[in-house]
This record gives sequence, C-alpha cells and structure tokens, in this order.
Amino acid sequence: MASYNEQTEWREVSKQALAVTKAANEIAFEIVVNRVWATVIRSCLSLVYSLLCYVLTTTNDYNNRSP
Repeated sequence: MASYNEQTEWREVSKQALAVTKAANEIAFEIVVNRVWATVIRSCLSLVYSLLCYVLTTTNDYNNRSP
C-alpha cells in the first residue's frame, strides 16, 4: 500500500481491482449455477421417487387383488 508521499500507480491498482471484481463475479456465477442444478436434480429425484412409489403401490395392489 502506498504511503502519503509515494506516488500511486493507478493503472496497476485498476488492474488488480478489475481482477478481484472478475473473480468475485465468477464465484457468484458458480454459486447461482450450482444452486440451479441442485434444484433441477432435486426435482428430478423427487419425480423419480414419486413414480417409484406409484409403481410399487399399483404393483402391490395388483398382486393383492382377489382372483
């Protein structure tokens, strides 16, 4: 960090600030994408679970019916 008497190289400061901003943006994007995929996967698993429950119940009902 520059002291009061030193000259600040604003070009270098700008480059570093831009790099930090870009990294933060990428991290935020990854978090959003991962949450979206987690929601999609959770929904798909829920659907598969519901279908399996339906198949098991209807199969059980079919197997337990009177001849």
